[in-house]
Amino acid sequence: MTDASSRVGVHAELRPTCRRISALTRNALTNNSFNSVAELTDTIDTWAQNWNENPQPIAWTQPANDIIAKVKRGRVALTKSATDH
Repeated sequence: MTDASSRVGVHAELRPTCRRISALTRNALTNNSFNSVAELTDTIDTWAQNWNENPQPIAWTQPANDIIAKVKRGRVALTKSATDH
């Protein structure tokens, strides 16, 4: 596997994880305060158990071409940034 293809694989694997973290933040953590790490952990565990028992599909909100164009712009910016120091 080439370096470029391995990066694509990593990004593809992270997308579902990022979506779950976003859903967790929106649905369980925002506007809540926790008095202990145990309380926070319990909240996350309860949310994860509910998510696993009642999964919700993640709907794309933009056309695929728009997403791909944004990724390409980001890749150009990151490549330029990495070489400009």
